[in-house]
Amino acid sequence: YMSNLTHLFLDDNELKAASAQYLGYSKYLQNLQMLSLKNNRIENDGFRYLMVSDNFGALRHLSVEYNKVTEEGIDCLTDSKFFSNLAHFDIQQNEIGDTGAQIISTCVMRNLRFMNLKHNGIGELGYKCLSESENMPLLQTLHIYPGNNAPMEAKKSLMRNKYLRSLNTVM
Repeated sequence: YMSNLTHLFLDDNELKAASAQYLGYSKYLQNLQMLSLKNNRIENDGFRYLMVSDNFGALRHLSVEYNKVTEEGIDCLTDSKFFSNLAHFDIQQNEIGDTGAQIISTCVMRNLRFMNLKHNGIGELGYKCLSESENMPLLQTLHIYPGNNAPMEAKKSLMRNKYLRSLNTVM
């Protein structure tokens, strides 16, 4: 029965890296389309276990808010086999900083329509990298304020990006 599972919500369970590792290794989650791990403690190692898993090819929606993921954890996105398939990515209230935003901007995300980066300590350099990225052509909604400090000009540059033509909401 678990092999037919398409949505899994494990919010507020105090899950740690080992739990994320089990999820990543589980062959029963290969049809999973939505995974929500809000407000747990997976941190960098747990995030890494999820991102390098071969079992999430069908995943389209990933929520990992409030999990203490830093730029060190985000670094594994370039190795992920499924990250480019996501339509919805929510990583608000972590600590990815400018480096994390830069890494995200280099990842090819042709299907991404929604991304939440609020409260991640992203500054002017992170905004610049995101605003110059060619890798999110379908992005429609970007939640990046508040909790990221950058001058207003950097914030406005997101709406002027010629590669973010579909972007209609920046909050």
